Amino acid sequence: MNGALSNVWFDREKLSPTAPENIDTVNHGCEEVNKIIDAETSSGIPLNKIVVGGFSMGGGLAYHVAYRYQRKIAGVFALSSFINEDSLIYEEVKKDSSGLPPLFAAHGGKDQLVPHEWGVRSVESLKSLGVPVEFHDFPRLYHELGVQELRLLQEWMQKVLELD
Repeated sequence: MNGALSNVWFDREKLSPTAPENIDTVNHGCEEVNKIIDAETSSGIPLNKIVVGGFSMGGGLAYHVAYRYQRKIAGVFALSSFINEDSLIYEEVKKDSSGLPPLFAAHGGKDQLVPHEWGVRSVESLKSLGVPVEFHDFPRLYHELGVQELRLLQEWMQKVLELD
């Protein structure tokens, strides 16, 4: 955080939805994910069979990849994640709300690292801009993954990837 060495997808000034995005480091993370997507499509995987997603900051990066760069993917998931209030994501979606990939989001009600209300606010903002959203609330979950959450994610992925 704030330029210190750590294993994160992108740098933050502080862990807060009101902090400005460090867009250079966000863009670098997006470039790396986009390279993976490009490699997959080059090997014959169509974009409509690709889902991006992650937990915590990984979900935050997935939001950027899906709604700023890769609108033709099958979907995006974000678990215990949030979007900064002044994010470029909102600007991009406001400019063009067509063809938005569906979102699966879930958040624990006892999350002390990324408070539940941050995740809910992000999801509600995207939904108000036209993003198709499936949100799941897990009142007893902390900043962690839950078995039921992963089962629901699996079902959603099977649906958006048309694997049923």
